[in-house]
Amino acid sequence: MNKALIFLFVLIGLLSCNPKNQQEQINNKKQNSMTTSKKLENVDFFKFIDDSIKLLGYKKLIDEKIQKSNWLTFPNNRYLNIQLENDNKSKFSTPEYRTVEIYGDDMYQGNFKSYLEDIKLILDKRNLRFDLGDEDLFWGEKTQTNHYFKHTIQINGTEYIIFEGNLEDRSINHPQIYVERTLEVLNSELAKQDSLEKFVLLTHQEHVYYIMGTTEIIKTIREIANDCNNKLIENN
Repeated sequence: MNKALIFLFVLIGLLSCNPKNQQEQINNKKQNSMTTSKKLENVDFFKFIDDSIKLLGYKKLIDEKIQKSNWLTFPNNRYLNIQLENDNKSKFSTPEYRTVEIYGDDMYQGNFKSYLEDIKLILDKRNLRFDLGDEDLFWGEKTQTNHYFKHTIQINGTEYIIFEGNLEDRSINHPQIYVERTLEVLNSELAKQDSLEKFVLLTHQEHVYYIMGTTEIIKTIREIANDCNNKLIENN
């Protein structure tokens, strides 16, 4: 046999037995066999939950939901307390100080600031400034084809335009504009404070989540979302 071919076969054999390659395969198998909650736990997603019973219930619900529906779901406080038969009626939606469940239609129908108050709780937990000032909703004269609307809010002393345009233009996806513009505003404020975390959007069946996390947390959620029905949305 040609010596060059013999050398090639020996080299292929050595590479296939490379301990590094074998270890990578083992690590990949371990990663694939992990539960969703374990993957999140490994990147400190649950670090702010100090109630052990609540933590166990939360992780259980995440794993059950993704197994049954193939949707990555973060239970809000109300749902979690019902499942745990807990009488604690928190007025805030976030149980882990990372996620807020958002319904896009609500954002321009009167509940925008209440969502920001939930988000404020997340930033307060990290000692980040998130002072909510005046909110202004201005409606112009309405005609059959045009209804001018401008929505602004002050955050940390800066006035942000959340929406400005024609509410009667059905080609405009108003909920999408709201949730994506709010994402830009949140990350702008985090950047001003040199935060190592940022917000991303995760789609769900009828709502979206704002999720605050480190680069490692966001990478993990992106990998999970790639294998289920959710879609992760980031802004530059």
